[in-house]
Amino acid sequence: MCADFKKPNAQTYLKASEIQSFVQALPVRKIPGVGKVNEMILAGLNIYTCKDLIDRAAAIYINFTERAFDFLVRSALGLGKSVHENPDQIKKSLSVCLSFKPLVNPDEIQLKLD
Repeated sequence: MCADFKKPNAQTYLKASEIQSFVQALPVRKIPGVGKVNEMILAGLNIYTCKDLIDRAAAIYINFTERAFDFLVRSALGLGKSVHENPDQIKKSLSVCLSFKPLVNPDEIQLKLD
């Protein structure tokens, strides 16, 4: 969140003691992962800033999943996830493209060695 604060030419450095006051004033939309839909849901709960997220944590707990609640509250407190608790469970992804179909069947290709 801090990286986008003074773009494009300035940099922002926050001391540990400044993080909470910086984050509390931010709109919920500045939290990475909170898009238009979640922003509208939160607005329906009268939650517009990160401070509102903390003040209305019970409403978040009731209306969102436990995982979403944990993410939103930790973000509103300025607690990032910079360390993986269990490195054996780091998620990895594998991408498969279905947009293009193969032009030839790989089994039909015959290599000519001269």
